Amino acid sequence: MGNYELRAEVSRLESELRDIERENRALRSEIDSTVSSVNQAERDLTDYNQHIRNSLDNANGTINSSINRALDAYELQGQIDRLYARYKNVELANKKIRALNNKKYYDFNNFRTVRKIVQGMMDNLDLNMVSDAVIYKSIERQHLKTPDFWLTPALLSVMAWKNDDKPLADRATAEAVKLDLKNSCMFYMIFNMRMGRDGAAVKWFLEYQKCELKGSDENTFLMLFSLISKTLSDTVDEETSRLISDYIHRLIVECAQKEGYSEEDVVGLLCSKMTSLLKPESYDLPTLAKYCKDYDSMNRMANYANNNYNILEFIMKIKNVPVSERNTYLKEYLNELLAKPNDVEIETYNEIEYNELVIRLSGDVEQAKEQFDAELLRRESELNLISSIIGWIYDFGNDDVNGQMRLNMFTLVKTLQEKAADLYFKKYRSMYKDVRPVQILDYSTDVNFTQEAAENGKVESFYQDQQHAELATVKNWGAYIAFGAAVACGIAAPFLSLFLLAGSGIGAIVGAGILISNSFKKKNIVLKIQKQKSNVLEILHKMFVEYERFREIYRERDAISQKILEEFAKL
Repeated sequence: MGNYELRAEVSRLESELRDIERENRALRSEIDSTVSSVNQAERDLTDYNQHIRNSLDNANGTINSSINRALDAYELQGQIDRLYARYKNVELANKKIRALNNKKYYDFNNFRTVRKIVQGMMDNLDLNMVSDAVIYKSIERQHLKTPDFWLTPALLSVMAWKNDDKPLADRATAEAVKLDLKNSCMFYMIFNMRMGRDGAAVKWFLEYQKCELKGSDENTFLMLFSLISKTLSDTVDEETSRLISDYIHRLIVECAQKEGYSEEDVVGLLCSKMTSLLKPESYDLPTLAKYCKDYDSMNRMANYANNNYNILEFIMKIKNVPVSERNTYLKEYLNELLAKPNDVEIETYNEIEYNELVIRLSGDVEQAKEQFDAELLRRESELNLISSIIGWIYDFGNDDVNGQMRLNMFTLVKTLQEKAADLYFKKYRSMYKDVRPVQILDYSTDVNFTQEAAENGKVESFYQDQQHAELATVKNWGAYIAFGAAVACGIAAPFLSLFLLAGSGIGAIVGAGILISNSFKKKNIVLKIQKQKSNVLEILHKMFVEYERFREIYRERDAISQKILEEFAKL
């Protein structure tokens, strides 16, 4: 909101306040009238009591409403005051930025000129369009004007190198290193990389190790490994490569310890990131799904193994970085390095950054100061990389991280990534087992899916035992008793009564009936058990067929782990 609009808004609100005040005066008049009515009502309580109560209620509601509106108006006025103060803060920040930019332009003009010359050289290393004598004179003039600026002797050394003036190149290089070791190392490393002299760049990388790394060096540290990600193994000897690799690993371990991570913690974090790439799938194994009691565990294991495809795709996506993107990355980082303020400029640049933050936060100076102080503290604190590294690698939604940067970080933690991948493989492989709990109808057991014949034998044995048990419940004792009674009656009949012969017949009939009934029962038991056994054996066979398909799925996806390791080896 501009100043004119803000003043208009203030005028509108003041007008509203005046209206409220007029309304208040009217309300006071109404209250006076109400009080007069009350006095009148007292003279005739019987006739006007209810009327008085209603009038008082209405008046009270009006008063409360008036008070609330007045309070709202006061609150609004307070908000306006705060907004106006923040607006003034934004306006002041804009004025300061304009003044500071003027200071940058006029007071630091010599630094800017040097940067432009270097920028031109690095953008187009073929300098034949301008004579060396003209360039030398320009550099010498800037050196006289900015004797304490590391970039000036660095520029002079490049020109001397171009003209095969080794003594001058050495002197200028030594001067640049003396003035600013860290930035000089980075400059010479980038320059040599742009010239395709990665071996020389490695030497400056080794020099860079002598520098103390701070929070402000995160991007610098990232850039360092663009060298490692492409041609290190082809351009340096084995000992140098080992020294660089050891340095990388040592620095990562140190940063992890400072951040409270052990190596195992970092490996675990990377492993969890790999796991997060998983996209659940279902498999056409209906019989296993129905009868295997831990099928969910099997499905989860298969999905983990299937995730190897996603991990491999992720690695290939990271690795396939065009050379043009690598060069663009170096160019962008060089621009950042050249624009980096020196000790003389740093205070002015910090003030500009702070005031820009005030504007972004709409004039909230307290929040701006808090955030800016935190950023300054981060820049001066020890280098902490672990969280940033993991984010750089796995957050494809971060537009600030290009493909080369992601590849650099992936290469940087190659050893830890390999350990994380190995941990990932071990986790899902530990879930693999061929013995699974199964419940088929009334048959429950742990099935070894490598031994179908043995499992069929277990089914046979189970139902044989069940058949024996159920057959054992069918007893013929009743028949034997009936037959015994029939025999007894037959023996006793001649001596006691011929009527006993009828009892003998009845006993024989009952006994025979019991035997016939038990025979049918036993046949039904056998038929039932055999049918159950056949059903179980059929289902079990289907499970074995599906389990073999499951193993093929698992083996196929697990085999991708070897390709993953091969891609790691190629880095």
